[in-house]
Amino acid sequence: MNLRKENGSVLVLALVVMLSLLLLGGALIQYAVFNFRAVAVDEQLMQAYYIARSGADAMAEAIITDPTILDDIGLPATSEATSLGNGTFVVSINETGGNLNIVSTGEVNGLTQVVSLVLNTAGGGGTVPDFDMSIYAIGDGDASAPAIL
Repeated sequence: MNLRKENGSVLVLALVVMLSLLLLGGALIQYAVFNFRAVAVDEQLMQAYYIARSGADAMAEAIITDPTILDDIGLPATSEATSLGNGTFVVSINETGGNLNIVSTGEVNGLTQVVSLVLNTAGGGGTVPDFDMSIYAIGDGDASAPAIL
């Protein structure tokens, strides 16, 4: 008998190569499925954000257009869930320190995003006061003789 016969060694080598390719293919499929799910979740989070943003913007526009709406709803106030696209949003309004805080929560398939918007209701058109005269200096001053008194 000859013990050095190598009949069937190619079959074993082919099986090892096929097993390796199956493992690599399985890993590639698992990676693709994971990425597909991650993209789907990111898309739903983005939809929830824009739904929440739309709710906050709509409420701010309604208040800017007709400020008496605040008298009708009272503060603090929370809306009921409103359907928009693939999800819903809930808007809450409260007042702190002369500002209206509008907080909108958007939800798509159990995923939520929160958007906060602040409206300044203190009046005056902003934080810079109106001046009825200007202040300027002619010449240079120093610590002992300031140019502006």
